[in-house]
Amino acid sequence: MSVFSTAALAESPGTAEPTFAQTGFLGPVPILTRQECRDVRDYLRRKALPAPADWHKGQAVTDFFFFSLATRPRLISLLVPLLGPDIVLWGASVVTRKPEQRHPWHCDIESSDPAGGFVSVWIGIENTSRESALQMVPGSQHYGQSIQEAAQTHGLHRNQLTAEAALDLARQFDSGTSIQQPETRDGDALIFDGRLWHGSHNSRAQGIRSAILLQYAATDRAVRIPDFTRLEWPFRFLDDPKPPVIAVHGKGTSTVNRIVSAPAPTDKSSAVPALIRPLNLPLAESPERRRAHYHLFRGSTGVLEEIESHVSVLSAGQCPHPPHIHPEEELLIVLEGEADIVLAKDAQGRDRTAARLTPGSFIFYPSGQYHTIENPVDAPVTYLMLKWRAANGAAESPLGTKFFRYAELLAAADGPARKHLLVFEKPTAQLRKLRAHVSIVPPGGGYDAHVDAHDVAIIVLAGRVEVFGENVAPHGVIYCPAGTAHGLRNAGTETARYLVFEFHGDGTDALPKPPRKRPFISTRRLRRTIARLADRFRNLRSSSRATPN
Repeated sequence: MSVFSTAALAESPGTAEPTFAQTGFLGPVPILTRQECRDVRDYLRRKALPAPADWHKGQAVTDFFFFSLATRPRLISLLVPLLGPDIVLWGASVVTRKPEQRHPWHCDIESSDPAGGFVSVWIGIENTSRESALQMVPGSQHYGQSIQEAAQTHGLHRNQLTAEAALDLARQFDSGTSIQQPETRDGDALIFDGRLWHGSHNSRAQGIRSAILLQYAATDRAVRIPDFTRLEWPFRFLDDPKPPVIAVHGKGTSTVNRIVSAPAPTDKSSAVPALIRPLNLPLAESPERRRAHYHLFRGSTGVLEEIESHVSVLSAGQCPHPPHIHPEEELLIVLEGEADIVLAKDAQGRDRTAARLTPGSFIFYPSGQYHTIENPVDAPVTYLMLKWRAANGAAESPLGTKFFRYAELLAAADGPARKHLLVFEKPTAQLRKLRAHVSIVPPGGGYDAHVDAHDVAIIVLAGRVEVFGENVAPHGVIYCPAGTAHGLRNAGTETARYLVFEFHGDGTDALPKPPRKRPFISTRRLRRTIARLADRFRNLRSSSRATPN
Protein backbone atom coordinates (compact mmCIF):
# COMPACT_ATOMS: atom_id res chain seq x y z
CA MET A 1 0.00 0.00 0.00
CA SER A 2 1.33 3.47 -0.90
CA VAL A 3 2.44 5.77 1.89
CA PHE A 4 1.14 8.76 -0.11
CA SER A 5 -2.29 10.35 -0.14
CA THR A 6 -3.81 13.29 -2.00
CA ALA A 7 -6.83 13.51 0.28
CA ALA A 8 -7.09 16.22 2.93
CA LEU A 9 -6.66 15.04 6.52
CA ALA A 10 -10.18 14.62 7.83
CA GLU A 11 -11.12 15.03 11.47
CA SER A 12 -13.68 12.25 11.12
CA PRO A 13 -16.18 11.18 8.47
CA GLY A 14 -18.75 13.86 7.76
CA THR A 15 -16.92 16.71 9.51
CA ALA A 16 -15.63 19.94 8.00
CA GLU A 17 -12.32 20.02 6.17
CA PRO A 18 -9.29 20.37 8.48
CA THR A 19 -7.68 23.71 9.20
CA PHE A 20 -4.12 24.95 8.80
CA ALA A 21 -3.73 24.64 12.58
CA GLN A 22 -4.49 20.91 12.30
CA THR A 23 -2.61 19.91 9.14
CA GLY A 24 0.14 22.53 9.10
CA PHE A 25 -0.40 23.39 5.44
CA LEU A 26 -2.76 24.96 2.91
CA GLY A 27 -3.01 24.29 -0.77
CA PRO A 28 -2.47 23.98 -3.50
CA VAL A 29 -3.50 27.64 -3.88
CA PRO A 30 -3.33 29.26 -7.36
CA ILE A 31 -0.96 32.24 -7.13
CA LEU A 32 0.63 32.73 -10.56
CA THR A 33 -0.94 32.46 -14.00
CA ARG A 34 0.69 30.38 -16.72
CA GLN A 35 1.94 33.56 -18.38
CA GLU A 36 3.41 34.78 -15.09
CA CYS A 37 5.20 31.44 -14.63
CA ARG A 38 6.74 31.95 -18.07
CA ASP A 39 7.76 35.49 -17.06
CA VAL A 40 9.41 34.15 -13.89
CA ARG A 41 11.25 31.46 -15.87
CA ASP A 42 12.48 34.04 -18.38
CA TYR A 43 13.67 36.28 -15.57
CA LEU A 44 15.51 33.48 -13.76
CA ARG A 45 17.31 32.53 -16.96
CA ARG A 46 18.97 35.92 -17.23
CA LYS A 47 22.74 35.74 -16.89
CA ALA A 48 23.24 38.36 -14.19
CA LEU A 49 20.62 38.60 -11.42
CA PRO A 50 21.26 40.77 -8.36
CA ALA A 51 23.31 38.83 -5.81
CA PRO A 52 21.37 37.89 -2.64
CA ALA A 53 22.16 39.81 0.56
CA ASP A 54 24.42 38.03 3.09
CA TRP A 55 23.22 34.48 2.33
CA HIS A 56 21.51 32.45 -0.37
CA LYS A 57 18.01 33.21 0.97
CA GLY A 58 18.48 37.00 0.82
CA GLN A 59 17.27 37.42 -2.77
CA ALA A 60 14.26 39.64 -1.96
CA VAL A 61 16.48 42.17 -0.20
CA THR A 62 18.41 43.00 -3.39
CA ASP A 63 16.00 41.98 -6.15
CA PHE A 64 12.75 43.90 -6.65
CA PHE A 65 11.41 41.09 -8.83
CA PHE A 66 11.45 38.68 -5.86
CA PHE A 67 10.19 41.32 -3.43
CA SER A 68 7.26 42.12 -5.72
CA LEU A 69 6.37 38.43 -5.95
CA ALA A 70 6.61 37.96 -2.17
CA THR A 71 4.35 40.93 -1.36
CA ARG A 72 1.40 40.13 -3.59
CA PRO A 73 -1.90 40.97 -1.88
CA ARG A 74 -3.16 37.43 -2.46
CA LEU A 75 -0.23 36.00 -0.50
CA ILE A 76 -0.21 38.55 2.31
CA SER A 77 -3.95 38.19 2.88
CA LEU A 78 -3.43 34.43 3.33
CA LEU A 79 -0.54 34.93 5.76
CA VAL A 80 -2.14 37.44 8.14
CA PRO A 81 -4.56 34.87 9.69
CA LEU A 82 -1.63 32.47 10.15
CA LEU A 83 1.06 34.80 11.52
CA GLY A 84 -0.86 37.81 12.84
CA PRO A 85 -0.76 41.40 11.63
CA ASP A 86 3.00 41.98 11.96
CA ILE A 87 4.96 39.99 9.37
CA VAL A 88 8.51 40.00 8.03
CA LEU A 89 9.89 38.34 4.90
CA TRP A 90 13.18 36.66 5.78
CA GLY A 91 13.81 34.20 2.93
CA ALA A 92 13.49 34.17 -0.86
CA SER A 93 15.29 31.61 -3.00
CA VAL A 94 15.01 29.35 -6.04
CA VAL A 95 14.82 25.58 -5.56
CA THR A 96 15.47 23.21 -8.46
CA ARG A 97 15.38 19.41 -8.64
CA LYS A 98 16.64 17.29 -11.53
CA PRO A 99 14.66 14.27 -12.77
CA GLU A 100 14.72 11.51 -10.13
CA GLN A 101 16.48 13.81 -7.64
CA ARG A 102 15.44 13.46 -4.00
CA HIS A 103 15.63 16.06 -1.25
CA PRO A 104 15.99 14.25 2.10
CA TRP A 105 13.14 14.74 4.53
CA HIS A 106 13.78 17.65 6.87
CA CYS A 107 12.44 20.65 8.73
CA ASP A 108 13.87 23.99 7.64
CA ILE A 109 16.44 24.69 10.33
CA GLU A 110 15.72 28.43 10.53
CA SER A 111 12.01 27.84 11.27
CA SER A 112 12.18 24.65 13.35
CA ASP A 113 11.67 26.30 16.75
CA PRO A 114 8.89 24.32 18.51
CA ALA A 115 7.25 27.63 19.47
CA GLY A 116 6.33 28.26 15.81
CA GLY A 117 5.62 31.65 14.26
CA PHE A 118 7.09 30.78 10.82
CA VAL A 119 5.32 30.09 7.51
CA SER A 120 6.86 29.09 4.16
CA VAL A 121 5.32 29.49 0.70
CA TRP A 122 6.51 27.07 -2.01
CA ILE A 123 5.40 28.09 -5.54
CA GLY A 124 5.84 25.70 -8.46
CA ILE A 125 7.28 27.45 -11.52
CA GLU A 126 8.24 24.75 -14.06
CA ASN A 127 7.48 21.03 -14.49
CA THR A 128 5.34 21.01 -11.36
CA SER A 129 3.10 18.02 -10.76
CA ARG A 130 2.14 15.67 -7.97
CA GLU A 131 5.19 13.58 -8.89
CA SER A 132 7.62 16.48 -8.48
CA ALA A 133 6.09 18.66 -5.74
CA LEU A 134 6.42 18.56 -1.95
CA GLN A 135 5.61 15.61 0.27
CA MET A 136 4.41 16.43 3.81
CA VAL A 137 3.36 14.76 7.05
CA PRO A 138 0.18 16.58 8.14
CA GLY A 139 0.12 17.57 11.79
CA SER A 140 3.86 17.04 12.26
CA GLN A 141 4.27 20.65 13.40
CA HIS A 142 2.73 19.50 16.69
CA TYR A 143 5.27 16.73 17.36
CA GLY A 144 7.44 19.07 19.39
CA GLN A 145 10.65 18.20 17.56
CA SER A 146 12.08 18.38 14.07
CA ILE A 147 12.47 15.27 11.95
CA GLN A 148 16.24 15.75 12.26
CA GLU A 149 15.97 15.43 16.04
CA ALA A 150 13.69 12.39 15.74
CA ALA A 151 16.15 10.82 13.27
CA GLN A 152 19.11 11.42 15.59
CA THR A 153 17.22 9.74 18.41
CA HIS A 154 16.78 6.63 16.22
CA GLY A 155 20.32 6.63 14.83
CA LEU A 156 19.39 7.78 11.32
CA HIS A 157 21.49 10.19 9.24
CA ARG A 158 20.17 12.83 6.83
CA ASN A 159 20.79 10.74 3.70
CA GLN A 160 18.69 7.91 5.19
CA LEU A 161 15.56 10.05 5.52
CA THR A 162 13.48 8.61 2.69
CA ALA A 163 9.69 8.87 2.58
CA GLU A 164 9.37 5.41 4.13
CA ALA A 165 11.78 6.29 6.95
CA ALA A 166 9.98 9.59 7.57
CA LEU A 167 6.64 7.80 7.81
CA ASP A 168 8.04 5.27 10.30
CA LEU A 169 9.31 8.13 12.49
CA ALA A 170 6.02 10.05 12.19
CA ARG A 171 4.05 7.02 13.35
CA GLN A 172 5.97 7.11 16.60
CA PHE A 173 3.95 10.28 17.28
CA ASP A 174 0.72 9.51 15.37
CA SER A 175 0.12 5.89 14.46
CA GLY A 176 -2.60 6.72 11.93
CA THR A 177 -0.74 9.35 9.90
CA SER A 178 0.22 9.17 6.24
CA ILE A 179 2.27 11.26 3.83
CA GLN A 180 0.36 13.84 1.81
CA GLN A 181 1.47 14.75 -1.71
CA PRO A 182 -1.16 17.11 -3.21
CA GLU A 183 -1.78 17.42 -6.93
CA THR A 184 0.11 20.63 -7.76
CA ARG A 185 0.76 22.43 -11.03
CA ASP A 186 2.83 25.40 -12.21
CA GLY A 187 1.68 28.58 -10.47
CA ASP A 188 0.25 26.76 -7.43
CA ALA A 189 1.51 27.47 -3.91
CA LEU A 190 1.82 25.15 -0.94
CA ILE A 191 1.75 27.19 2.27
CA PHE A 192 3.12 25.36 5.29
CA ASP A 193 4.13 25.78 8.91
CA GLY A 194 7.89 26.18 9.26
CA ARG A 195 8.02 23.17 11.62
CA LEU A 196 6.31 20.78 9.19
CA TRP A 197 8.18 17.60 8.22
CA HIS A 198 8.59 17.59 4.44
CA GLY A 199 10.72 16.34 1.56
CA SER A 200 10.56 15.95 -2.20
CA HIS A 201 11.35 13.50 -4.95
CA ASN A 202 11.14 14.67 -8.55
CA SER A 203 10.07 11.28 -9.87
CA ARG A 204 9.40 12.65 -13.35
CA ALA A 205 11.58 11.07 -16.02
CA GLN A 206 12.15 14.39 -17.79
CA GLY A 207 12.40 18.06 -16.91
CA ILE A 208 14.02 20.01 -14.12
CA ARG A 209 11.42 21.08 -11.56
CA SER A 210 11.90 24.66 -10.38
CA ALA A 211 10.11 26.49 -7.58
CA ILE A 212 10.31 29.73 -5.62
CA LEU A 213 10.55 29.43 -1.82
CA LEU A 214 9.35 32.47 0.15
CA GLN A 215 9.67 32.40 3.94
CA TYR A 216 7.92 34.63 6.47
CA ALA A 217 7.75 35.03 10.23
CA ALA A 218 5.90 36.98 12.87
CA THR A 219 7.92 40.16 13.44
CA ASP A 220 8.81 39.19 17.03
CA ARG A 221 10.30 35.81 16.03
CA ALA A 222 14.09 35.78 15.87
CA VAL A 223 15.54 34.65 12.50
CA ARG A 224 19.11 33.34 12.44
CA ILE A 225 21.40 31.91 9.75
CA PRO A 226 22.22 28.23 10.40
CA ASP A 227 25.70 26.77 10.36
CA PHE A 228 25.25 24.85 7.12
CA THR A 229 28.29 22.69 7.83
CA ARG A 230 26.07 20.89 10.33
CA LEU A 231 22.70 19.78 9.00
CA GLU A 232 22.12 17.06 11.63
CA TRP A 233 20.63 17.60 15.06
CA PRO A 234 21.55 19.47 17.25
CA PHE A 235 21.46 22.56 15.03
CA ARG A 236 23.95 25.40 15.28
CA PHE A 237 23.36 29.04 14.33
CA LEU A 238 25.70 31.89 13.45
CA ASP A 239 25.90 34.84 15.80
CA ASP A 240 26.77 37.17 12.94
CA PRO A 241 25.48 38.38 10.60
CA LYS A 242 21.83 38.55 11.45
CA PRO A 243 19.94 37.89 8.20
CA PRO A 244 18.27 40.98 6.70
CA VAL A 245 14.46 40.87 6.86
CA ILE A 246 11.82 43.13 5.31
CA ALA A 247 8.60 44.18 7.05
CA VAL A 248 5.78 43.31 4.64
CA HIS A 249 2.74 43.87 6.85
CA GLY A 250 1.96 45.69 10.06
CA LYS A 251 4.64 46.89 12.47
CA GLY A 252 7.96 47.60 10.78
CA THR A 253 10.21 47.56 13.83
CA SER A 254 11.79 44.69 15.76
CA THR A 255 14.23 44.29 18.63
CA VAL A 256 15.17 40.73 17.62
CA ASN A 257 15.66 41.05 13.86
CA ARG A 258 17.63 43.22 11.46
CA ILE A 259 14.94 45.12 9.55
CA VAL A 260 16.06 46.54 6.19
CA SER A 261 14.35 48.58 3.48
CA ALA A 262 12.68 46.98 0.48
CA PRO A 263 14.70 47.08 -2.77
CA ALA A 264 14.03 49.70 -5.41
CA PRO A 265 13.20 48.69 -8.99
CA THR A 266 16.27 48.19 -11.17
CA ASP A 267 16.78 48.16 -14.92
CA LYS A 268 16.60 44.38 -14.85
CA SER A 269 13.22 44.29 -13.17
CA SER A 270 11.56 47.62 -13.97
CA ALA A 271 9.78 46.77 -17.23
CA VAL A 272 6.13 46.04 -16.45
CA PRO A 273 5.01 42.85 -18.24
CA ALA A 274 1.47 41.90 -19.12
CA LEU A 275 0.08 40.78 -15.78
CA ILE A 276 -2.92 39.75 -13.69
CA ARG A 277 -3.17 40.62 -10.00
CA PRO A 278 -6.07 38.80 -8.27
CA LEU A 279 -7.64 40.62 -5.32
CA ASN A 280 -9.84 38.72 -2.89
CA LEU A 281 -11.67 41.18 -0.65
CA PRO A 282 -11.79 41.86 2.20
CA LEU A 283 -8.05 42.41 2.65
CA ALA A 284 -6.65 42.52 6.17
CA GLU A 285 -6.21 45.80 8.03
CA SER A 286 -2.99 46.87 9.78
CA PRO A 287 -3.72 47.61 13.46
CA GLU A 288 -0.29 49.17 13.94
CA ARG A 289 -0.15 51.58 11.01
CA ARG A 290 -3.93 51.82 10.56
CA ARG A 291 -3.33 51.61 6.80
CA ALA A 292 -2.37 48.31 5.20
CA HIS A 293 -0.42 48.54 1.94
CA TYR A 294 -0.57 45.80 -0.72
CA HIS A 295 1.88 46.21 -3.61
CA LEU A 296 0.63 45.22 -7.08
CA PHE A 297 3.33 46.26 -9.55
CA ARG A 298 5.82 48.98 -10.39
CA GLY A 299 8.03 49.77 -13.36
CA SER A 300 8.23 51.38 -16.78
CA THR A 301 6.51 50.77 -20.12
CA GLY A 302 6.95 52.05 -23.65
CA VAL A 303 4.46 54.83 -22.85
CA LEU A 304 5.13 55.62 -19.18
CA GLU A 305 8.46 56.43 -17.54
CA GLU A 306 7.12 54.76 -14.42
CA ILE A 307 3.81 53.41 -13.19
CA GLU A 308 3.09 52.06 -9.72
CA SER A 309 -0.05 50.40 -8.40
CA HIS A 310 -1.08 49.28 -4.96
CA VAL A 311 -4.14 48.64 -2.84
CA SER A 312 -4.61 50.25 0.57
CA VAL A 313 -6.96 49.36 3.43
CA LEU A 314 -7.60 52.42 5.61
CA SER A 315 -9.10 51.63 8.99
CA ALA A 316 -12.10 53.42 10.49
CA GLY A 317 -11.49 56.97 11.65
CA GLN A 318 -8.02 57.18 10.09
CA CYS A 319 -6.13 59.51 7.76
CA PRO A 320 -2.75 58.31 6.37
CA HIS A 321 -1.05 61.72 6.06
CA PRO A 322 -1.66 65.50 5.87
CA PRO A 323 -2.42 66.95 2.43
CA HIS A 324 0.55 66.37 0.15
CA ILE A 325 1.62 66.63 -3.48
CA HIS A 326 3.83 64.55 -5.76
CA PRO A 327 5.12 64.83 -9.33
CA GLU A 328 3.07 61.85 -10.55
CA GLU A 329 -0.49 61.89 -11.83
CA GLU A 330 -2.80 59.56 -9.97
CA LEU A 331 -6.10 57.69 -10.06
CA LEU A 332 -7.76 56.51 -6.81
CA ILE A 333 -10.58 53.97 -7.23
CA VAL A 334 -12.68 52.86 -4.25
CA LEU A 335 -13.28 49.09 -4.26
CA GLU A 336 -15.04 48.57 -0.92
CA GLY A 337 -16.30 50.91 1.82
CA GLU A 338 -16.33 54.68 1.60
CA ALA A 339 -14.06 57.61 2.41
CA ASP A 340 -13.73 61.36 2.10
CA ILE A 341 -11.30 62.77 -0.46
CA VAL A 342 -9.77 65.98 0.89
CA LEU A 343 -8.44 68.66 -1.45
CA ALA A 344 -6.50 71.66 -0.16
CA LYS A 345 -4.45 74.65 -1.22
CA ASP A 346 -1.35 73.67 0.74
CA ALA A 347 0.12 71.18 3.22
CA GLN A 348 -1.57 73.01 6.11
CA GLY A 349 -4.97 72.19 4.66
CA ARG A 350 -6.09 75.74 3.86
CA ASP A 351 -9.12 76.12 1.59
CA ARG A 352 -10.01 72.54 2.37
CA THR A 353 -12.87 70.80 0.55
CA ALA A 354 -14.03 67.20 0.94
CA ALA A 355 -16.17 64.85 -1.12
CA ARG A 356 -17.39 61.32 -0.38
CA LEU A 357 -16.09 58.52 -2.60
CA THR A 358 -17.84 55.13 -2.71
CA PRO A 359 -17.61 52.00 -4.90
CA GLY A 360 -18.47 52.97 -8.46
CA SER A 361 -16.44 56.18 -8.31
CA PHE A 362 -12.86 57.40 -8.61
CA ILE A 363 -10.84 60.61 -8.65
CA PHE A 364 -8.03 61.87 -10.87
CA TYR A 365 -5.27 63.99 -9.29
CA PRO A 366 -2.95 66.02 -11.53
CA SER A 367 0.61 66.63 -10.42
CA GLY A 368 0.78 69.38 -7.80
CA GLN A 369 -2.70 68.91 -6.32
CA TYR A 370 -2.63 68.83 -2.48
CA HIS A 371 -4.77 65.91 -1.36
CA THR A 372 -5.33 63.22 1.25
CA ILE A 373 -7.99 60.67 2.19
CA GLU A 374 -9.95 60.27 5.43
CA ASN A 375 -12.15 57.46 6.64
CA PRO A 376 -14.91 59.03 8.79
CA VAL A 377 -17.06 55.89 9.03
CA ASP A 378 -16.86 52.87 11.34
CA ALA A 379 -15.69 50.35 8.72
CA PRO A 380 -12.46 50.08 6.69
CA VAL A 381 -12.23 51.39 3.14
CA THR A 382 -10.27 49.57 0.43
CA TYR A 383 -9.01 51.54 -2.57
CA LEU A 384 -6.80 50.95 -5.60
CA MET A 385 -4.23 53.50 -6.77
CA LEU A 386 -2.54 53.94 -10.15
CA LYS A 387 0.25 56.53 -10.16
CA TRP A 388 2.49 57.39 -13.13
CA ARG A 389 5.08 59.73 -14.62
CA ALA A 390 5.34 60.54 -18.33
CA ALA A 391 6.38 63.42 -20.59
CA ASN A 392 3.82 63.17 -23.37
CA GLY A 393 1.13 65.56 -22.16
CA ALA A 394 -0.92 68.43 -23.45
CA ALA A 395 0.42 71.97 -23.34
CA GLU A 396 -3.05 73.49 -23.12
CA SER A 397 -6.24 72.61 -21.20
CA PRO A 398 -5.03 69.44 -19.44
CA LEU A 399 -7.42 67.52 -17.20
CA GLY A 400 -7.58 68.94 -13.68
CA THR A 401 -8.66 67.34 -10.41
CA LYS A 402 -12.00 65.67 -11.07
CA PHE A 403 -14.39 63.12 -9.55
CA PHE A 404 -16.07 60.54 -11.76
CA ARG A 405 -18.98 58.19 -11.06
CA TYR A 406 -19.20 55.29 -13.48
CA ALA A 407 -21.80 53.37 -11.42
CA GLU A 408 -24.49 55.63 -12.83
CA LEU A 409 -23.52 54.69 -16.39
CA LEU A 410 -23.77 50.99 -15.56
CA ALA A 411 -27.12 51.45 -13.81
CA ALA A 412 -28.57 53.28 -16.83
CA ALA A 413 -27.34 50.69 -19.34
CA ASP A 414 -30.25 48.94 -21.05
CA GLY A 415 -29.93 45.15 -20.88
CA PRO A 416 -26.93 42.82 -20.78
CA ALA A 417 -25.82 43.31 -24.42
CA ARG A 418 -22.18 44.16 -24.99
CA LYS A 419 -21.51 47.87 -24.49
CA HIS A 420 -18.60 50.26 -24.00
CA LEU A 421 -19.68 53.33 -22.03
CA LEU A 422 -17.31 56.29 -22.08
CA VAL A 423 -16.57 57.87 -18.71
CA PHE A 424 -14.15 60.51 -20.03
CA GLU A 425 -11.46 61.10 -22.62
CA LYS A 426 -9.10 64.00 -22.00
CA PRO A 427 -5.45 65.02 -22.33
CA THR A 428 -3.49 65.47 -19.11
CA ALA A 429 -0.31 67.38 -18.31
CA GLN A 430 1.66 64.13 -18.78
CA LEU A 431 -0.41 62.13 -21.29
CA ARG A 432 -1.59 62.90 -24.78
CA LYS A 433 -4.83 61.25 -23.71
CA LEU A 434 -6.23 59.51 -20.66
CA ARG A 435 -9.38 57.57 -21.43
CA ALA A 436 -11.74 55.71 -19.11
CA HIS A 437 -14.73 53.56 -20.00
CA VAL A 438 -16.80 50.78 -18.50
CA SER A 439 -17.65 47.65 -20.47
CA ILE A 440 -20.52 45.21 -20.24
CA VAL A 441 -19.92 41.77 -21.75
CA PRO A 442 -22.57 39.02 -21.74
CA PRO A 443 -21.62 35.35 -21.31
CA GLY A 444 -19.70 34.15 -24.35
CA GLY A 445 -18.94 37.70 -25.48
CA GLY A 446 -15.60 39.46 -25.68
CA TYR A 447 -13.02 40.42 -28.27
CA ASP A 448 -10.17 38.69 -30.06
CA ALA A 449 -6.51 39.24 -29.32
CA HIS A 450 -5.14 42.50 -30.68
CA VAL A 451 -2.32 44.96 -30.00
CA ASP A 452 -2.73 48.57 -28.83
CA ALA A 453 -0.30 51.46 -29.10
CA HIS A 454 -1.21 52.50 -25.54
CA ASP A 455 -1.15 50.92 -22.08
CA VAL A 456 -4.41 49.43 -20.77
CA ALA A 457 -5.43 48.82 -17.14
CA ILE A 458 -8.58 46.76 -16.44
CA ILE A 459 -10.35 46.37 -13.08
CA VAL A 460 -12.99 43.63 -13.01
CA LEU A 461 -16.17 44.81 -11.28
CA ALA A 462 -18.54 41.85 -11.66
CA GLY A 463 -18.56 38.42 -13.25
CA ARG A 464 -15.43 36.71 -14.52
CA VAL A 465 -13.37 37.35 -17.61
CA GLU A 466 -10.71 35.23 -19.29
CA VAL A 467 -7.48 37.03 -20.21
CA PHE A 468 -4.13 35.39 -21.14
CA GLY A 469 -5.84 32.01 -20.65
CA GLU A 470 -6.72 32.74 -17.00
CA ASN A 471 -10.02 33.53 -15.26
CA VAL A 472 -10.06 36.85 -13.41
CA ALA A 473 -12.67 37.38 -10.67
CA PRO A 474 -14.11 40.66 -9.34
CA HIS A 475 -11.55 43.25 -8.14
CA GLY A 476 -8.79 41.53 -10.12
CA VAL A 477 -6.42 43.93 -11.91
CA ILE A 478 -5.12 43.33 -15.45
CA TYR A 479 -2.35 45.42 -17.03
CA CYS A 480 -1.42 45.29 -20.73
CA PRO A 481 1.52 47.50 -21.77
CA ALA A 482 1.53 48.96 -25.28
CA GLY A 483 2.42 46.34 -27.88
CA THR A 484 1.09 43.40 -25.83
CA ALA A 485 -1.33 41.11 -27.65
CA HIS A 486 -4.43 40.64 -25.50
CA GLY A 487 -7.98 39.47 -25.92
CA LEU A 488 -10.86 39.06 -23.48
CA ARG A 489 -13.71 36.63 -23.16
CA ASN A 490 -16.57 36.23 -20.69
CA ALA A 491 -16.25 32.53 -20.00
CA GLY A 492 -18.71 32.61 -17.09
CA THR A 493 -22.47 32.36 -16.81
CA GLU A 494 -23.22 35.93 -15.66
CA THR A 495 -22.71 39.31 -17.30
CA ALA A 496 -19.22 40.70 -16.75
CA ARG A 497 -18.53 44.37 -16.03
CA TYR A 498 -15.15 46.02 -15.88
CA LEU A 499 -13.51 49.45 -15.71
CA VAL A 500 -10.80 50.34 -18.26
CA PHE A 501 -8.14 53.06 -18.25
CA GLU A 502 -6.09 53.79 -21.37
CA PHE A 503 -2.76 55.64 -21.11
CA HIS A 504 -1.84 57.26 -24.46
CA GLY A 505 1.59 58.71 -25.17
CA ASP A 506 2.69 61.49 -27.50
CA GLY A 507 2.21 59.53 -30.71
CA THR A 508 5.77 58.19 -30.96
CA ASP A 509 4.50 55.05 -29.26
CA ALA A 510 2.42 54.15 -32.31
CA LEU A 511 2.88 50.57 -33.35
CA PRO A 512 4.87 49.80 -36.49
CA LYS A 513 2.71 48.99 -39.49
CA PRO A 514 2.95 45.42 -40.74
CA PRO A 515 5.03 44.98 -43.89
CA ARG A 516 3.05 45.39 -47.08
CA LYS A 517 2.31 42.08 -48.69
CA ARG A 518 3.41 41.61 -52.31
CA PRO A 519 0.62 40.43 -54.59
CA PHE A 520 0.87 36.79 -55.53
CA ILE A 521 1.10 36.16 -59.33
CA SER A 522 0.87 32.63 -60.62
CA THR A 523 3.28 31.37 -63.34
CA ARG A 524 0.44 31.00 -65.88
CA ARG A 525 -0.77 34.54 -65.22
CA LEU A 526 2.77 35.89 -65.51
CA ARG A 527 3.23 34.17 -68.90
CA ARG A 528 -0.03 35.64 -70.20
CA THR A 529 0.97 39.12 -69.04
CA ILE A 530 4.37 38.86 -70.77
CA ALA A 531 2.71 37.59 -73.97
CA ARG A 532 0.26 40.54 -74.02
CA LEU A 533 3.09 43.02 -73.49
CA ALA A 534 5.11 41.39 -76.32
CA ASP A 535 2.12 41.59 -78.69
CA ARG A 536 1.58 45.24 -77.80
CA PHE A 537 5.25 45.99 -78.39
CA ARG A 538 5.19 44.29 -81.85
CA ASN A 539 2.04 46.21 -82.82
CA LEU A 540 3.66 49.49 -81.83
CA ARG A 541 6.76 48.71 -83.94
CA SER A 542 4.65 47.78 -86.98
CA SER A 543 2.59 50.93 -86.63
CA SER A 544 5.68 53.15 -86.45
CA ARG A 545 7.19 51.61 -89.66
CA ALA A 546 3.96 52.16 -91.63
CA THR A 547 3.75 55.86 -90.74
CA PRO A 548 5.55 58.20 -93.26
CA ASN A 549 8.15 60.68 -92.03
